[in-house]
Amino acid sequence: MSSGAERSPHVLGAAFGDALAAALAGRDLVLDNGFGPDTERALIDVAFARDHADGELAASARTVFVAETAARMVSPQSPDDAAMLVLSRMAHCSLLEWDAARTVPLDIEQVRFHRDCRRGWLARLTAADTRYVDLIVETLRWAAMKPTPVPQPPARVESGVLAAIFEHDIVPETFLAAGPRGEPSALVLCRSAARHQDTVRIAAERRCVVVDPDLYTAYHPRAAVAVDADVLGDVVLWMVMAIRHAVERRLDVVVRTAADEPRQTSDVTALFDDSGYRITIGRTPPAADM
Repeated sequence: MSSGAERSPHVLGAAFGDALAAALAGRDLVLDNGFGPDTERALIDVAFARDHADGELAASARTVFVAETAARMVSPQSPDDAAMLVLSRMAHCSLLEWDAARTVPLDIEQVRFHRDCRRGWLARLTAADTRYVDLIVETLRWAAMKPTPVPQPPARVESGVLAAIFEHDIVPETFLAAGPRGEPSALVLCRSAARHQDTVRIAAERRCVVVDPDLYTAYHPRAAVAVDADVLGDVVLWMVMAIRHAVERRLDVVVRTAADEPRQTSDVTALFDDSGYRITIGRTPPAADM
């Protein structure tokens, strides 16, 4: 049996949803999906009882799956990866939004639905009570109830699509709280000096624009499947666009660089040259500094 620890909660949940649907329909039951023994027994019970299986039996199987899989994915030694799980859910929403936006005719309701889902997950990045185990359980439960085939992402995202994502998604969702300042400030953090959830929290607390490579990656249509050099290049392009957009409107900005090299910091600060910005480089300064 393959290990579920190597698979994301969404993938495992979707696999369970497919297996449950097969058990209810009398199709071949595939159990080699990283399921635990209790989950396998629950699915077999549904398969044998399919002629008189009811909603309660299926719901019971889902409950067993969520409880057992969450326990296997989270241990006392597990790191707090809640923020990374939130970003992965945001990336999945971005892929589904991209897929809905290319349908003919355009399914605007589905586009808005997936966009709203991503915004809801973005809000979770700053939630003080967000725990990894809670997100695991929520993701497993959601994916098991609504197994959704993962669309095939584009091999390369065209420049026009990148510009549209920046305009319609990144700006409305990450510039929302910011307002123009007479003497704007920019806080530039090296990649290892802060976590992505730190930059989002700082931006929310201080009402400034957040420019973060991990956060922006979650808006890329391909990030839900793979983050390669092309994706990272597009993310850097978005970061440059965001800084220029903020400078034009004299908005406070917190930037987390895409790498730790000194050149990355100098490249970022150069975008603020001759703009009248007060620039702070390093770790989070006291609140009065911005």
